[in-house]
Amino acid sequence: MGGSYSGLSAEEVEQFVTQGWVRLDDCFERQVAERWVAEAFARAGIDPAQPSTWPRQLLFLGQQFGIKHVYDVARFAPKVWDACCRLLGGAERIDGPWLQNDGFIVNAPDPAGAKASLPDAESNGWHVDGDFNHFLDSPELGLLTVWLWSDVAADGGATYIAPEALGPIARALLAHPEGLSAKALRLDYRFGRECRTFVPLCGPIGTVYLMHPLMLHSASGNRSTKLRLIRNGAPSLREPLRFDRSDPAAFSPLERATLHALGVERLDYQPPPPERRHPTDHDTGAPKPKPERPSRSKRLAQVTE
Repeated sequence: MGGSYSGLSAEEVEQFVTQGWVRLDDCFERQVAERWVAEAFARAGIDPAQPSTWPRQLLFLGQQFGIKHVYDVARFAPKVWDACCRLLGGAERIDGPWLQNDGFIVNAPDPAGAKASLPDAESNGWHVDGDFNHFLDSPELGLLTVWLWSDVAADGGATYIAPEALGPIARALLAHPEGLSAKALRLDYRFGRECRTFVPLCGPIGTVYLMHPLMLHSASGNRSTKLRLIRNGAPSLREPLRFDRSDPAAFSPLERATLHALGVERLDYQPPPPERRHPTDHDTGAPKPKPERPSRSKRLAQVTE
């Protein structure tokens, strides 16, 4: 595994391998977050002091009101980039640059009189991310990440994760060499019912969570009196994961985490044919043609920060 990265301790790497997630603190400045959030609210006509302007459901600001700030994670949040390099096996394995933006996701307090629900084993909101045909080695989504752009409490609209589902999801993908869309995983497999431990992704502004790309997660009801803002996103890999490396030291922590979820140290995995790797429709899971990926120079040209 190339490179020497100090963004995570050995204990944190081991936590990622065995539990599928790790938390990073103080990844970006509160002052920057507050300024960008205020600008995003202005675009959307949201006044934090006037609940009458707040959304009544999850609101994806970027989709409806556009974005202003685009940043290269390696420069904007070097702690996050360094940790991702460590977990993915080195910067050379990442299809950079990894760009993020201010398309925040807003979770408002539930209307007066409504009881906000927190996810449990019977909830219907559990899902994995990624609008593509999923395989055990899929490179499209190297890590699932959640960035906190507001202070988030466990009962204040936090995203919840179910680490115990990693094993069942990995086994399901191993049993389906044709691949499964995120839609199929959500509808056909009630992985949440196999879990008893649910972790809220909470903390102050500037906190970032890095998770296994197959991490089951769900939105939750906001029982607080404040708007919650997060941003998700994911670095992509240059090549699919490998589970048959001859040198165990060459496995990335992500590859080790997948093997740990399957309960094996090595796996003779047969990659799918190229035609099986394709995007899928977010709502139906149906196959879609693969769009042309912009060049590195074109992606860097989008950066505003």
